[in-house]
Amino acid sequence: MSRGLHTEEEKAKIRASKQATAFRHSSMDVKVYELKLVDRRLNKQQKEQLDLLFLEGKWFYNHILSEKKKREIPLNCVNPTSFKDVVKKDKDGHEVSYKLQVLPSHFKQTIHMRMISNEKTIRALVKKGLQKHGSLKFKSELSCIPLKGMDWKFKNARKVWLMGVKGQMLVRGVEQIPTDVEFANANLIKRADGYFLKVTTYQKRKEQENNGKEIGLDLGIKTSITTSKGEKIDISIEESDRLKKLQKELSRRVKGSNNRWKTVKKLRKAYQKQTNKKQDKANKIVHRLKAYSRIYMQDENIAGWHNGMFWKKVQHSCLGTVKSKLMALPQTVVLDKFIPTTKLCPKCHSIKNNLSLADRTYVCSCGYQEDRDVHAAKNMISIAKSCFEDGFVPTEHREITLTEFKAAVADEILSSKLGRRSEKITP
Repeated sequence: MSRGLHTEEEKAKIRASKQATAFRHSSMDVKVYELKLVDRRLNKQQKEQLDLLFLEGKWFYNHILSEKKKREIPLNCVNPTSFKDVVKKDKDGHEVSYKLQVLPSHFKQTIHMRMISNEKTIRALVKKGLQKHGSLKFKSELSCIPLKGMDWKFKNARKVWLMGVKGQMLVRGVEQIPTDVEFANANLIKRADGYFLKVTTYQKRKEQENNGKEIGLDLGIKTSITTSKGEKIDISIEESDRLKKLQKELSRRVKGSNNRWKTVKKLRKAYQKQTNKKQDKANKIVHRLKAYSRIYMQDENIAGWHNGMFWKKVQHSCLGTVKSKLMALPQTVVLDKFIPTTKLCPKCHSIKNNLSLADRTYVCSCGYQEDRDVHAAKNMISIAKSCFEDGFVPTEHREITLTEFKAAVADEILSSKLGRRSEKITP
């Protein structure tokens, strides 16, 4: 038997072990922890090796993609460990050969596997019609290197070892990881504010505690989030004075100069700080809303709001992040964006088609009156319950379409639950 090959008995044991692991992980929760490498505790050699890892990783990525296109072969037919030298471009745009010095073979394999995975994702999106076309593109900068279990390990409660970097590195944030977790993999991240290690873990599933209450959420521009209880939450983060100053400073720098590059790095750090503030605010809001047993919201087209006259207010908020995090929760019920939650009167079930954005208070001819946003948030709860028998909403994540809404309202009209004639519902 040649070296490196497994017998049929060994292959069967490997398959059984993988199946047992997958079965065990299916009943566990996945959680990702972000650890920060302390910059000021890195020596000169470690900083150079970390920088070179991402630089050689970028060159290797582009070289693999170039070979794929030149030879017209699929990515899974490329052997990543066979490339000791790569072809890159120098500052004048000429192609030169470079021998990889720091990038280990394991990192070559993980980068190659990530490329294959990304290509499969693009094909799946095109097949489903969520994307018209697409392919992998050359990178000007690599910001993430996937790591396997043997590529890194904790030396103690504060230090970590990383393949390709000499010595141990001090990290912050290890204390947030429980002791009884299973480590799956990790990603080495390069951002403007330093290097980070994102660790994926499996841990025992805990039953989520909730207060047994329901809440409706109306997302908007003037008021970011309005709850059915009348609470208005503002989640906008305005640009800092330093960020505005650096933007003006960048416009005065000469393109291609060292000073311009220094300003760009400062600007990236300022933008990263802005992003961190948005993420922090979004996490706090979602953590508070997770306490409810049922969350009702509408699938608003927030991406389209960026093109409107209020694009700056939307851009300075973390509304999209909050929406995506809430939609990922199992207790969230999402209503189709075309359901008229704002125009529908909950008392007489008529549709007020002449309602404009300037009308901040909903007033119906039947005498019903309520704040526009609070009214929409309350409507989401009643509409969602009317779409199910006896008002029972299933515990799993549900999306309510416009067709279901029309059928539910029509049933109420036919069964004389409304008590009065309703206007014709238009989509």
